[in-house]
Amino acid sequence: SKDFGLSKSRNLALKNATKKIVLIADDDAVFLKDFSIKIIDAYNANPKADFICFQTQTHNQKLYRTYPKGVLTKTQLNKVLSIEMTFKRDFIQLKNLEFDTHFGLGAQFSDTENVHFLHKMYELDALMIAVPAPIVLHDAISSSDAVASARLMYARGASFYKRYGEFAYFWILKYGFFLWRKGFVSFSKLKPTLKPMFQGLQDYKVLIKK
Repeated sequence: SKDFGLSKSRNLALKNATKKIVLIADDDAVFLKDFSIKIIDAYNANPKADFICFQTQTHNQKLYRTYPKGVLTKTQLNKVLSIEMTFKRDFIQLKNLEFDTHFGLGAQFSDTENVHFLHKMYELDALMIAVPAPIVLHDAISSSDAVASARLMYARGASFYKRYGEFAYFWILKYGFFLWRKGFVSFSKLKPTLKPMFQGLQDYKVLIKK
């Protein structure tokens, strides 16, 4: 590909996928030896599932986070890592589902690409479930864990507007309260921390008008 951007690369992969099940891989992830068996067994046990989320194991053999089980809600999809995602190729190609190329590394808004992809899949009535089985190793911290970084705040401001429209302003304030309540940001630094979110929101509004 001559194009730059994570979402563009993934869309190219989706277009050219040939097997029944699609798995998203990153260059810093190591799959467990039995990962393929776990994936195939899960789809055989859940033949109607269009999407199955698995678990990530850290290098100290602990789970990356607390994982849900069974049918996933739309809110639970927000925490899914790309390396935990598997889905049926037929569903994706039949629905012409793609990653939003405005989001993801290398794009203007360099995060939240998974959220929009999975939410769209959910809105298309896909059966999306979580299976309690680790398939991949990863560091205990990912690039999306810097919850108050300017890069992530900028992307999330745009993401909130894409998801909630004018109600995004409320969600930005709610996210600011979350950052303060959890101790990620002091109250005195809350305003400058949220500034990139408002900028991302405004820039996305201009972008979609074009």
